[in-house]
Amino acid sequence: MERVPLRQSLRRGLCLRCPHCGAGRLFRRPFFLHRRCPSCSLRFQRENGYFVGAVYVNVIATEGLLLSFFLVQFLRNEGIRTPPIVLLSVLAVALPILFLHHSRSIWMAVDFWIQPPRSHEFATAPERDAPSERPKSPANDPGMLDEEAPGGR
Repeated sequence: MERVPLRQSLRRGLCLRCPHCGAGRLFRRPFFLHRRCPSCSLRFQRENGYFVGAVYVNVIATEGLLLSFFLVQFLRNEGIRTPPIVLLSVLAVALPILFLHHSRSIWMAVDFWIQPPRSHEFATAPERDAPSERPKSPANDPGMLDEEAPGGR
């Protein structure tokens, strides 16, 4: 597969689009990532633990913003005061949640730029047309009672 230019890959990442085609959306709704691109059928999660790198991106971005804000406040006010610390505490909780989608998307954009997708990472026609839901079981549906499970008591 061809490598997408880095600038284009990062732009797709910032727009929450597929790192390969740029057409498909990454998230079907907040906090729910598509398993594959709706447009080109590229599998987003390459392996188990794939998004650990996105955690690094999120931590670096959050800590960088907090440190910058703290330094500006510290140098401007010549000391540490309570209101900026309270604001920093709120930001320390809110920023990682607000940046979650973009950290995953940027991680994918950089990863797919470094190692372009291979042919086996795209769905075949039958796999693409199959429903994406897993079979019902208590293991993947915590709301399901044991009696409702196939072969249940």
